[in-house]
Order: sequence, then C-alpha cells, then structure tokens
Amino acid sequence: MRSLHWTGVLLAVVLSSFSSFAQTGASFIQNRGQWPAAVTHRAELAGATVWLEKGAILVDRYDGAAVDALIHAHVHPYQGFPEKNIRHHALRLRFAGANDAPIVESIGVRPGAFNFILGNDPAQWGRNCHAFSAVLQKDLYPGIDLRTRAGANGVKYDLILGQGADPSAILFSYEGADAISFDPDRIVIRTSLGEISESIPLA
Repeated sequence: MRSLHWTGVLLAVVLSSFSSFAQTGASFIQNRGQWPAAVTHRAELAGATVWLEKGAILVDRYDGAAVDALIHAHVHPYQGFPEKNIRHHALRLRFAGANDAPIVESIGVRPGAFNFILGNDPAQWGRNCHAFSAVLQKDLYPGIDLRTRAGANGVKYDLILGQGADPSAILFSYEGADAISFDPDRIVIRTSLGEISESIPLA
C-alpha cells in the first residue's frame, strides 16, 4: 500500500536550555486526568509547551530569556529581581472538519514515569504517566492519520495518507497568529514572540 507523508515543522526552537531534550528530543507525556480532557499529551521544549489535542496542536510559547533571568535571580538574589510577568503567546493549529474522536495511539515509550498531584481532588491527579517519542491520531480524516513526533529542532507532524485517501479533505487554520505569509518553500506564522515555520509537504 502506498502512503503519502505530509510533513510540517510545527515548532523550530533551539534546545540548548535543556541538554536532555537536545540528546533525546521532545517527550510527549500522556494525560491521565491531570490536564483538561481535550488534551491527550504534553511536550516541554525550550521556550514553549506543546499540547496535543484531538484534531489540533496548541503551542504555548513563552519568553524563555525572562524565565532564565528569574531563575538566575533566585540563585543570586543579591543582584535584584527582574520583571516577574512572563509573556506568553498561544497558537493553535486546528484541522478543520476533522474527526473529533480519532483513535489516539502513543508510540515509543520512554524510560520512567511521571506523577502529577495537583490540588486536593484525586480525580485531578495523574499517576504513573508515561512519556513517548510520538503520538498517532488514526483516521483524523478518512484514510488519513496524524503523527506528531520529536524532530531534531522541535516538534514535527506528519499527515499520512493511505491508498485512496483524498488529500483535499485536509483543511487547517492557525488560531492566534498575528500574521501569516508564504515563502516559496514554507509558511511563516508570526507571533508576538517570533516566527514559526511550516515546511512544504514531502511525498
């Protein structure tokens, strides 16, 4: 069976702040009740948190330099404290008309587990949450799967078209973008904290 892969670079960031990310790539931690029900997985990158949702990918960018300055101030308080408000910019890639209940499969389990004890309600706790190298949403559109994975410079997604699938069914929008422009080989999405680029499809 022939498949068509449509690859997008969702978030290109330098991973120098976290050496473990630079070595192993992003990890997608599963949601076991500790986050809103719309979320399936979360990944932390330098300067951004990526939330995977059914039919969408939400990127919460923040001012990494300001975070580093706060950390430095706590280690060296005698030097004074910088501004405590951290700027954020949320951008959601939404697949329009997609299946709102795709089958979600976690791929490539990473060593270890995470526990999230939030508040006093055990129903909001997430125990024994595992991290994965990729997440697959099956039949996002008829015969089309969405795979989100760790790339060398950030998070990437692939739209995998099975035999007979109609690529014209794929429609998406960028919610929260300040502006969008088109270069010969990419889409550039501008936010208040910089640019995010989408590469041309690769078959």
